Amino acid sequence: MSEQGVKGCENCGAELVQRRGPGRRRRYCDARCRREAQRAREGRDRPRPLLAQRIAEDIQEAAALLVRAEYGRRDLGALLGLAHGLSRDIDAYVAAAVLDARHGGTKWEAVAEAARVSVATARSKWRHSAVERLLRARAGERAPEVAPASPAGGGAGRLLVSAFFHLVRESGMPRPELARRLGVSPSHLSRTLAGHRLPGWDMTCSLALELGTQPAELRVLWESAHGLSAPAVPSIPQAAAALHAALRGLHLAAGRPTPQEVRRRSEGALGAELVEDALAGRLVPPWERLAALVSALGGTPAHYRPLWEGVHDSAVRTQGRAAEAEGPRRGGPEDGSCDGHP
Repeated sequence: MSEQGVKGCENCGAELVQRRGPGRRRRYCDARCRREAQRAREGRDRPRPLLAQRIAEDIQEAAALLVRAEYGRRDLGALLGLAHGLSRDIDAYVAAAVLDARHGGTKWEAVAEAARVSVATARSKWRHSAVERLLRARAGERAPEVAPASPAGGGAGRLLVSAFFHLVRESGMPRPELARRLGVSPSHLSRTLAGHRLPGWDMTCSLALELGTQPAELRVLWESAHGLSAPAVPSIPQAAAALHAALRGLHLAAGRPTPQEVRRRSEGALGAELVEDALAGRLVPPWERLAALVSALGGTPAHYRPLWEGVHDSAVRTQGRAAEAEGPRRGGPEDGSCDGHP
C-alpha cells in the first residue's frame, strides 16, 4: 500500500502519513491524541459558569449583613470588618466580570474602555493567571463558611425556601402526597422546596394554602426572590395588613423564634413586647425599630420599607382627603393657632 500524502495531527500537529486505499483517513497520532482532542472540544462546547454572578450574590448577602449590623447597633470594629469584606468582594467581582468577558471574546481594548484604564493596565491587573490566583485565594478564605448551594433568587430565595421548609415540617404532610395535591411531579416539588427553581406566584399560593397558611404571608419573600418590589396599597388597613402579613412570613422563615429570642438577636435594640405586638398585627413600629426587627429575623430591611411607607403614605392621603372634605376651618387651639386670632 503506497503513501498518499502527509498531514498534521489535529491535536499535536505532528506529521501523519496518509496511505492509499479504503478506510477513514487518520486525524490523530494515536488514541491519546484523540482523547485529548475530544476533551478539548467538550471544554469549548460546554458553557462556562459565570463567575461574577456567584460573587454578585455574595455581595448582595454581605451588604444585607452590613445593614443588619448597622440596625443592630454593632460596634465600629464589627461594622468596619464587614465593610472591608464587602470591599474585597467587590474587587473580586470586578476581576471575575473581566474574566467572564474575556472568555466570551471581549477584546482587551473593550475591557480597558469599560474600566476607564489603559490597555496595558487592564492586561496587567486582570490577566488570566492573576485573576485565577485572586479567586482561589478568596475561595480559600471563605471555605470555612461554605453553605449549601445558593438557591435561585440568592439570599432572598433562601428565605422563601426556609419558609417552605418550616411549613412542610409543621404540616407533617409527606412530600408525595403534597405533590399529588398540587398536581405536580415529586421531582418538580423537590426542586422547588430545595430552592433549585423559583416557583411562580400560583405555585406559591397553592403551597401556602395546602400547608395551612395565608399566601399574603409569603408575598414579600416571593417578590424579593424574584427581584420585585411591593405594590402600593390603597388604604391604611390594607397597607398595615400587608406589612403584618409580610412580617409573619419572615418570622416563619426564621423558624418562628420567641419574642425573647428576637430581642436577643437584636442585641437589645428591641423589646420583647414590641416584637410580640408587631408580629401580632397590633403595632406598626417606627422605621428604625421595624428595620431592626426585620434584620433580627434575617431579612433585608429595604425589602420591607415600601410596605412600611405604604402605611404612612396611606395615612397622609387619608388625612388630606378628610381636610379637603371639611373645607377651611377657623383658627383654634386644635389646629395650632391661639384663640382664633391669626
